[in-house]
Amino acid sequence: MLRLLATLLLCTLGFAAQALTVEAEGRALIYNRDLDSARQHAINQAAQQALLQAGAYVSSRQRVQDGILMTDHLQVQMQGRLDRVRVLSESVEGDQLRVLIRAEVVTEETCAASFAGRRFRKSAAVAGFPLAEPQQASLGGLQQISSGLSAELSRRIAARDHLRTLNAAHLNLHPQLDSTGSRQGAGGELSDVLPALRDLDVQFVLSGVVRDLSLYQPGRDNEGNVLRVWHDQLDYRGSEHLRNFAVELFIHDGFTGALLFNRSYRVGGRWLTDHHQRTGFMTPAFLGTDYGQQVQALLETLANEVDEAIQCEPFSTRILSTEGNRVTFNTGSVTGVRPGDSLRVYRRSTLFDQHNRPHTRLEDTRATLVVNEVHPLFASGNLGQPAAELNIQQDDILMAR
Repeated sequence: MLRLLATLLLCTLGFAAQALTVEAEGRALIYNRDLDSARQHAINQAAQQALLQAGAYVSSRQRVQDGILMTDHLQVQMQGRLDRVRVLSESVEGDQLRVLIRAEVVTEETCAASFAGRRFRKSAAVAGFPLAEPQQASLGGLQQISSGLSAELSRRIAARDHLRTLNAAHLNLHPQLDSTGSRQGAGGELSDVLPALRDLDVQFVLSGVVRDLSLYQPGRDNEGNVLRVWHDQLDYRGSEHLRNFAVELFIHDGFTGALLFNRSYRVGGRWLTDHHQRTGFMTPAFLGTDYGQQVQALLETLANEVDEAIQCEPFSTRILSTEGNRVTFNTGSVTGVRPGDSLRVYRRSTLFDQHNRPHTRLEDTRATLVVNEVHPLFASGNLGQPAAELNIQQDDILMAR
């Protein structure tokens, strides 16, 4: 009945934000008598159930290689966020802890509205965008486009107050442009540059390749046709004055090197400037052209899609040190971390596939860290048991699910 009511409300009200009060149950196994971790897991499960009752989008992605399941990804994109959460009851049943919660579900349109997508400020570095055909940049003097595109994209993403960006244009993740980066594995993950990514100490790394800056080629022979040449020179709106701008964008996980997003974009605009004029990239002269306006609009599209893709990923942070039950990690109040926050602990390890290629794996330890001390750039909290017992150490990962 409750699910039917939620569905009717969603169908009637469309995508406008509306509050719906629901009750949901969650259960979690009790490991090593750690009631705090079990309680947090049970509440998280109940919260997910509450969101599912109000409507959610579920997607899965699988990839089989050489008969082996390489990727098994299930993503639940909640169409809402929780407010006024109250625990109504709690009981231990055998080796499980059961909780019942009541909450208001504010239904919204995308996963960007989920608690994990809005609660913390995530971090991203924007690496360089090398040119696949460097000679094409000579027209207009666009040789600085590799670093200029990184700086511009970084600036646009930073305008979103829930994202922190770092301009890392000096870092080239794609030295072999003909194969879209020899440093990428079969699944698009980065391998031998992981130490460089860890030095950036960010959750996401954006990179790309500028594929095409050429003038449009109409594919016709004008030799001997003087009238056609004159027509093309006078037809400033014709395709003979169009210039291409094609770029490929990648988003990798900064801690594991996993490929999270890959898409190609292409636009064209009129390039009417003298072929000897050096406008530079994103200068007033460049933006004064139709081509520059088209490129600027495309960069805004890239920034929006990066923002949406990153918001749909859970917040994660790197562990700096452990001592007994105490764990210190590398994000603090500037990212929205507050005392009382709970983060799931993941142990990082290296897995080799059948071709002896290394892959970084994150293993859920089922342990929960409760934050109790927060500084601007780092914070710390306590586990239910010593970190050494779980083999948790520096560079392991904390995640908000």
